[in-house]
Amino acid sequence: MAAAVRAMVVLACAACVRAGRPFEADFDLTRLLPKGKGAADAATFVKVPIGKDIPAAYQVVFKTDVKDAAGAAVTLKANVTTKLAPLGAEHFYRMVKAGVYDGCPVFRVVPGFVAQFGIPADPEVTAAWSQTILDDRVLAQNVRGTLAYAHGGADTRSTQVFVNMDNNAFLDKEGFSPFADIVEGLDAFVDGVVNPTPGKPEGLDQAMLKEVGMPWVKKTAPETNVITKAFIAA
Repeated sequence: MAAAVRAMVVLACAACVRAGRPFEADFDLTRLLPKGKGAADAATFVKVPIGKDIPAAYQVVFKTDVKDAAGAAVTLKANVTTKLAPLGAEHFYRMVKAGVYDGCPVFRVVPGFVAQFGIPADPEVTAAWSQTILDDRVLAQNVRGTLAYAHGGADTRSTQVFVNMDNNAFLDKEGFSPFADIVEGLDAFVDGVVNPTPGKPEGLDQAMLKEVGMPWVKKTAPETNVITKAFIAA
């Protein structure tokens, strides 16, 4: 990946077991952890104080308007393992519950690299969730199908996340900490998601999107795909 595109990332910001709460048991982390690190290796993880209401693991369903080969809307399912990135997983859980991602555009698509979303459709929601969170250690690898927060430097994660559409190992050293693994719908999403700004890897103008919201997107780049709904699986 060219250095310029790498810099833009920084600037741009299997089964589970039910036990009390849904998806309480850990997901299989084998493909996410570096070689030599196992999910049972206590030294891999650090206990970070988070809300007691946050499950140890949970699944998020993303309804999208991305079309698959048959013309059907693509649904993504992502397994979140809290101990991979406790602060990020907690923040993400609360945002999904609050509807932050409902209707938000996939405003940046770099084929063979990432698809980024998370700026809310409504500027008032953007303002309400503008606070940033502290960084998590990078424990999982940025392999294809993982979700991580975009950031603009240390401790600047907020609402924006990206899907790794390929294996992007260099991001591990850039402080991008994956917290989820897409287990359903990935291939169809990667094949079908629209790049709203061909030749412009930084994506749509984030300042305008934050200020005006979806009306601006619909006028400027109406083909932009949308996360129509995101929710925690029951």
